Amino acid sequence: MYGLLIFFTPPLVADTGKGKRYSLRTEFRVGEAFHLLKKGLPDSLETTIMRAEGTVDRVDLIVHVPKSFGDLTGAPGSPSNLPAQPISKQDCFALSRQGDFNVFGWRAMDVPNGSRVQVSLRKAE
Repeated sequence: MYGLLIFFTPPLVADTGKGKRYSLRTEFRVGEAFHLLKKGLPDSLETTIMRAEGTVDRVDLIVHVPKSFGDLTGAPGSPSNLPAQPISKQDCFALSRQGDFNVFGWRAMDVPNGSRVQVSLRKAE
């Protein structure tokens, strides 16, 4: 499990409808991830929104999985009450990196503080 806590000094001013929007992109490169998926079992990746004032407009969770894992399917994890939708294959393709990876992406909108955004992956049947 990895954690990331980011502070802004002074704090960022909330979007007041005047075009003040902020974007934060984080990338983690991990080795030996998805040990359950390697064994043919379902696995997941998640992030929890913590310490946000109000809701976060949009959370994109993008996962690059080696093609050597075989054919996979992805779905939003629980809780299912978050409006998570798949990001189109075309948009995911634009996020491709060098190497032999399948890219999965899910977008959650209006994510309340304390909510978890999760992607579940499993072998395709």
